[in-house]
Amino acid sequence: MSDAEFDRHARSYAQLHEQNIAIVGEEPQYFADYKMRDFRALVDSASLPRDGTYLDFGCGVGASVEPFALQLPDARLVCIDVSSESLAMAQQRHGAAADFRWMSGPEGPVDAGLLDGAFACRVFHHIPHDQHLQVLQQLKRSIRPGGLLMVYEHNPFNPLTVRAVRTCH
Repeated sequence: MSDAEFDRHARSYAQLHEQNIAIVGEEPQYFADYKMRDFRALVDSASLPRDGTYLDFGCGVGASVEPFALQLPDARLVCIDVSSESLAMAQQRHGAAADFRWMSGPEGPVDAGLLDGAFACRVFHHIPHDQHLQVLQQLKRSIRPGGLLMVYEHNPFNPLTVRAVRTCH
């Protein structure tokens, strides 16, 4: 999906996402909550600072902002996305709860070594496969030595997930 396509879907994303996962019997917030519980568990297991600086790579409309704040209330969250419309909606909804930044090009998302860790939830399937390594290298440069990157991606072997992804357009 191109940047412009993400912008076109920003206003309807929450409703579309809810419709596409209705079959599993959970609300979208359930998924954002457990991903951030998992992220905090990784932060703790890696002995990373609970008051550190972390990145939501491909934050979209900001679904992870509130659950992140519940799990790591003293941490700083930087949210980046290629969709300026999604970022505007996230910033309007969450205000100063995160630092929202537009990712306009292939340069690294954040200056080298400034992050304690990062997460990307349901992002990489939107990135052409031949660009995955480049994006991962950019993220690695932004994370301090010893930091971590958590990538949550759709399970291509789960028929419910496949259905949800196919019908999300």
